[in-house]
Amino acid sequence: MEEEFIDQELELAAKSALIHIADSTDSLKALYIQPDRVLFLAENLDIILKVYMADKPLQRDYEIAQKAASIGLPIPKILDFKAGRPAVFVMKQVIGCPLSSLNPIAAKEAGRHLRRFHAIGAHPPFSGGQQHWNAFIS
Repeated sequence: MEEEFIDQELELAAKSALIHIADSTDSLKALYIQPDRVLFLAENLDIILKVYMADKPLQRDYEIAQKAASIGLPIPKILDFKAGRPAVFVMKQVIGCPLSSLNPIAAKEAGRHLRRFHAIGAHPPFSGGQQHWNAFIS
């Protein structure tokens, strides 16, 4: 598998945030890479770092996460948010399992949480710039 290029500015922002919140230089594993954003995992600390060149979409993610938490939805623990170019949103990693028909109770619980989450009222543009929910999910 060919290694994708990670913008150095995005990686440096993630490393700086990690030092700020955990006083650590833990190794970062890129989980998702786009030209203007990267999702990193600090493997030994179980911390997720979302780093975007544009701060508005990530600011919005942060605000929605706070709103979800305020109504009691289970979300990862928010550790930090730094607006700017690049913006960095840091949270604890949540280890889960795939939903399937083998665990209908978990699937129903996830559905209840999604209904409550959608009631918050997300409006376009979504974090990828899409104007329609279906395009964002795709």
